[in-house]
Amino acid sequence: MSLSFAVLVTVVASALFAYEAQPPSRGEGKIDCKFGSFGFGYGRNDVWVKADVAKDEHYKFHVIWGAVEAFKEADLSREVYFLYRKKDFWSNGYATNAIDPGVTLSCGNGAPPTEAQIIQITDDDWQLRKK
Repeated sequence: MSLSFAVLVTVVASALFAYEAQPPSRGEGKIDCKFGSFGFGYGRNDVWVKADVAKDEHYKFHVIWGAVEAFKEADLSREVYFLYRKKDFWSNGYATNAIDPGVTLSCGNGAPPTEAQIIQITDDDWQLRKK
């Protein structure tokens, strides 16, 4: 019986590792990102959305995270990371991110590369969503 339990634990642990090791998701112009294990969003850390900007243009970035949203506008000419911090333990682990004009977006957890251009979304940028 203990061998069967050990096999079961190994299979479940392997499945969880494979699920968590998935590459960052990508989308064109809009992307739903999962932050934290299984989308529960537990823990505190930085989260980022990378915009693969290909030409000089004025861009508008919008993120909806649970009951709040934030907006950023910038003139961009190269790849940029929009960085925000998950500061509570139980907040929603999913965020909808959009950029106009549309470019390829990807998302992930932790710090972006050190040489990256970063636009920080601060606590002051968040507001309750308008219905």
